[in-house]
Amino acid sequence: MYKLPEDVVKKIEKIYPEIDVTKLVHVLMESIIEKTLQDGNCTIRELGKFTSYVAESSRVGRDIVRFKFKVSQAFTNKIRYDEFLLENLKKEAAAEFTEAHERNCKGKREKRHLNIIAQSNAAKHSKQMTQENVAREEILKIIDQ
Repeated sequence: MYKLPEDVVKKIEKIYPEIDVTKLVHVLMESIIEKTLQDGNCTIRELGKFTSYVAESSRVGRDIVRFKFKVSQAFTNKIRYDEFLLENLKKEAAAEFTEAHERNCKGKREKRHLNIIAQSNAAKHSKQMTQENVAREEILKIIDQ
């Protein structure tokens, strides 16, 4: 079962005392993961997008499932220049891009490009699957009446 930090659970329980927060979180996460794995993509407006696709792993030597989350530009812009966050978050030490980094990155551009194409295809497939699921639900609703 998925578990939120205790302080977050307490805060949600204060706002919604009649709801079982742990069950809600579990069902919510299961639904997002299931939709992502079935449709290839699950977008959460103003937060980001979960994406899944199959990619070839050179380390393992076979195809593997990639499951990723990309933060939306709207969310990034909302927090980027927040004065409170700028004052209270830890500052990251600057990293230098050396020749060793250059050697490690060499030859990986094509693989990165193929992964970007796979993510794009997953997003297109997800839109189509969402429309099909909504249509199916409407048909079932009409039939049940």
